[in-house]
Amino acid sequence: MDQSLTGFWIGSKELEQLLITINEVPDEDQPALTSRLKLLARLGVPHGDRVGTGRRAQYDLVNVFQVAIAIEMIQLSVSTEKAARLLTYAWPLGLSNIIPTIGRLRHGRDSEESDYPAVITLSLERFDGLTKADDPKVVDDERRAQSLDRRFTPIVGYGPFLRAIGRSGYFDLSAPMKSKRIALINASGLAERIGLHLDAAGLLMLEDLYRWCRRFPYVRPYADILDAGPASATS
Repeated sequence: MDQSLTGFWIGSKELEQLLITINEVPDEDQPALTSRLKLLARLGVPHGDRVGTGRRAQYDLVNVFQVAIAIEMIQLSVSTEKAARLLTYAWPLGLSNIIPTIGRLRHGRDSEESDYPAVITLSLERFDGLTKADDPKVVDDERRAQSLDRRFTPIVGYGPFLRAIGRSGYFDLSAPMKSKRIALINASGLAERIGLHLDAAGLLMLEDLYRWCRRFPYVRPYADILDAGPASATS
């Protein structure tokens, strides 16, 4: 399935203006945003395909969401380098599912959860987030190895808010030592801000954005881990 809307592309300047608008970046801070976007591009964000480089680059909706999510991480005081590392690591492992989750909740299929946003969760339990090895895969591998039932708290998670923090989700807040620090990104709110800007700019109607979100392909999160079996998962 095509992950982008046929014919939807925006340029670097349009992407930068979108991020300025949805994050209410004051004039004096806009050069810093431009520098971060250039650094993110050098570090592989957006992750995957895009057309061109630099000012000639063209971005589809997947690219827009990836860059916007990385900027949200940076606003949580995650360094630009670590935000890029987290995004490029987690996106193919299941973080991309935040897009259909946004669409499903907006559409109201999950009636008990639709009043709550889709969220992205960051579980950065070490000092400064990723002190040891600076590699999110190392952190996830350690957490998986320590789990008796193959359920572990990934460094980047996602889901409907109630499910993400409930006993059946990533975090069990009734277990004080399970997740020491949890940061949440309101992904539904981020999508709404993106959609309103694109709609106002005459680039894409808001409901078309949500229709695209609902149709976005879902991947099994951590599929290689879940398919490995108990022996491999805890070795």
